[in-house]
Amino acid sequence: MMATVYAMLNRIWGSLSGLVTLAIVGVVFSPEEQGFYYTFLSLLTFQTLVDLGFGGVVQQLASHEWAQPQSHSRLASLVRIALRWYLATGAVVGVGLGLSGSIYFRTFAPDTAIAWEGIWWLSCVLTGARFVTTPLFSVLEGVNRVDEVYAVRLAQAVSDRVAAIIAILAGSGLAAIPIARAVSLGTGLAGLGRQGIGFIRDHLGIVSASISWRREVWPLQWRFAVSSAGGYVLFSLFTPVLFASHGPEVAGRMGMTLGVAGALMSTAFSFVVTRVPRLAVLAARQEYEAMDAEFRRAATRSIAFSTLGAVSFCGVIWSLSPVAERFLPLRESAILLAASVLQQLRLAMGSYLRAHKKEPFTPLYLAEGLLAVGVLAPLGAHFGSMGMVLAFLAITVVTLLPAIWIFGHCRSLWHGTRLAEAL
Repeated sequence: MMATVYAMLNRIWGSLSGLVTLAIVGVVFSPEEQGFYYTFLSLLTFQTLVDLGFGGVVQQLASHEWAQPQSHSRLASLVRIALRWYLATGAVVGVGLGLSGSIYFRTFAPDTAIAWEGIWWLSCVLTGARFVTTPLFSVLEGVNRVDEVYAVRLAQAVSDRVAAIIAILAGSGLAAIPIARAVSLGTGLAGLGRQGIGFIRDHLGIVSASISWRREVWPLQWRFAVSSAGGYVLFSLFTPVLFASHGPEVAGRMGMTLGVAGALMSTAFSFVVTRVPRLAVLAARQEYEAMDAEFRRAATRSIAFSTLGAVSFCGVIWSLSPVAERFLPLRESAILLAASVLQQLRLAMGSYLRAHKKEPFTPLYLAEGLLAVGVLAPLGAHFGSMGMVLAFLAITVVTLLPAIWIFGHCRSLWHGTRLAEAL
């Protein structure tokens, strides 16, 4: 129960504090510095591609092994595999992102007085260091210490954003990013505490039976990897592409608008994500009528809230000219937000289907990623922010239609009934 409360508070905090940060960035930073700031944040999220969905796999496998006391030695094997994976990927993130990002900014950044290179490398090193904590949290969550894990994640979210806000207000500029990441890393390690770290250490000492990565891990991991990578690519290209092709000021306006859209949509999706445990229980009990009713209520509230938030934000842009200059123009903002609202429907349907422990949307996530690279990026490079938001809306609609069909087909197949009613 407390894990759900922590998760809800985390999303609400992330949305509200994100909006506060947006306002502070808009007041304190110059348009050029704003562009660097949001491009930094966007490029740093490339860590998602290196992870390859392994954290979710570790959590599921840990739950399975923990449920069988005779398999605790296999849990030790999983812990070792996870730690080796994330030590290696953390190094790849720190060095790989540092090098590629330096080349990117040296190539595309205009001549500027903004000192970015040292701050960029420090941000990358800290991002890589945070990777080491991923398997620790995944294993602890898998062995049903979810209240502890979600409490620490909430503390990390609060400390990260508070540190960033204080650093920006204190005049730290782009250095607010590594400062916030250092504080978040320290909070995470402190939150694990002696008990959590002791649990991991104890299982490292067990003479373990071997878990086969090829036979037992990879069949799950590749699906998680495709799903996370496809969605990531779709949302991560906006700011870097515009920074490279149209300069930091345009990238900054896109970053600010995406920040508002992300805050609104994250808050709206809280109506769904907090009901996922309940949906999973109802699916396991085959109480499908109750499950459908629960889903409809959550999805309706999510879409209604996101729609109201999108309309309200467009009203702010329309009525407040000085503020609006830091965001995309009204028409482009409206298109971006319309696509984001439609994404809410797809995300809700995906959560419903995953409550059955299946992931039938994997091909759609792959298609989104390919379309983002093949359509979104070129249109952004040639036509600017308008080209990107139109491409985003088109990709969303093109993938939403088959998503609705897959949702109805799977629901009918898994429940043993025909889909007789609409959502």
